Amino acid sequence: MKRLSTKSISSMLVATATVIGDVGKLAAERHFERMLRKHDRKGELRADLLGMTPLEFRDAVKKRSFDELLKAHGFKGRYEFTVALRGRLRDELLHRGWSRQRVNACMERSVVTTS
Repeated sequence: MKRLSTKSISSMLVATATVIGDVGKLAAERHFERMLRKHDRKGELRADLLGMTPLEFRDAVKKRSFDELLKAHGFKGRYEFTVALRGRLRDELLHRGWSRQRVNACMERSVVTTS
């Protein structure tokens, strides 16, 4: 995940927190999908969570749907994948020197803006 900027990671963290908080809301899910398409164009982040290389991930998505791919790699569905992604993004921000308070404030910002 070294290629993604810290600002992109924090934006994606806000988007994942929004999706998790608004389960079933189509607008939040669409926003999250747009964020993934923009910031994870090559599939590096998603491939890392699935234990694949980006090339393997891109080939697999061409052959099967993303939901089928998630289930084949141990996720029950998109919600569980989103929770795992949120944890990975949190860890990356902590690794880059952010404090836990700053990460939590970033996530809380999403809850305030959606309420």
